[in-house]
Amino acid sequence: MSEPRYLVGLGTTPYPDNGLPARLTVVFFEKLSWANQIQPDSPYILVEIWRNGVSVGPTSTPEEILEHRPHILSKTSTGKTHYEQEPPGWFERKCAEANCSWFVPLVKRMAAGEKVPLSEIQAEYRNHNAEKELPCGLMGEVFF
Repeated sequence: MSEPRYLVGLGTTPYPDNGLPARLTVVFFEKLSWANQIQPDSPYILVEIWRNGVSVGPTSTPEEILEHRPHILSKTSTGKTHYEQEPPGWFERKCAEANCSWFVPLVKRMAAGEKVPLSEIQAEYRNHNAEKELPCGLMGEVFF
């Protein structure tokens, strides 16, 4: 069974290896059935970076997403490539790129153990998106 997913942010971001724009989405799940053995009562956050029809990005609890620091391909001044870890604040930067910085304080509250109701997330979305409703769909549906 698929759970509803809520599209809280949509934007573009330069892809690390070549700088070309990629679609960026930030998605909220109240619960994920396939993850219930890990954190049965936790919401999950998905950060998707879409490039050439492929999505990369973590699906994590609020605590994990705030600490996420992926390794990215980088070039030195001499042109050599290597991987380096992103500095802290990756999730905050991705939310800014996806036009949903308003979501970060809510995720921080969730990470601290507070139950943030979906109705509050929906209200914040409306406040920051010209009274539009928070888009909702099932996995596999295209709703953006």
